[in-house]
Amino acid sequence: MALAGAIYVDPPEPPGPGKCFGEGMLNAEMTLAWMAMGLFFFSTLASVVIYMDIDGIPPKLLLQHLWDSQILYSLPTLAIALGIFMTALAYGIDIGERGGCKFFIFGVIAAPCFVGAIVVLWLVCRHRRKKLFEKNNFSPGGSTDEDEEKTQSVKQFLSSFSTWAERIPTIAIVDGEPA
Repeated sequence: MALAGAIYVDPPEPPGPGKCFGEGMLNAEMTLAWMAMGLFFFSTLASVVIYMDIDGIPPKLLLQHLWDSQILYSLPTLAIALGIFMTALAYGIDIGERGGCKFFIFGVIAAPCFVGAIVVLWLVCRHRRKKLFEKNNFSPGGSTDEDEEKTQSVKQFLSSFSTWAERIPTIAIVDGEPA
């Protein structure tokens, strides 16, 4: 947290406006850090809105509503992922502007590697869950209607950010009741 505080309230000053690229790079760093904060703020507020959206939906309609609203419900997780990447990149730039150009190269390469490590962990978990589904003959959710192919490809991508979508079995819903 100290580094985060330093980026926001104590930008590099002496000797000059940054040791490697100068003021322009400091502006880029601050822009990335503030955009990341905005994404975290958006994610928090969107989560509250989503909670209010779910509140009051009858249990028999909840799965259908979750599936139909998957794109909306994926936005907070996507915002957090982008915010983390921007924060890591801002930290990498900050290291270079405080320590000099040799540290800039290290920072800009190392910072996204931390994000990459989280992505690898996420992929391992996703692969293990897929194997569990296959082992137990569990069919992940969603309709396969050809008219909705484009929507389904978007939902398939967004299922990376709303992992609960994979846990909804493919079912036909008639009048809010599983058929």
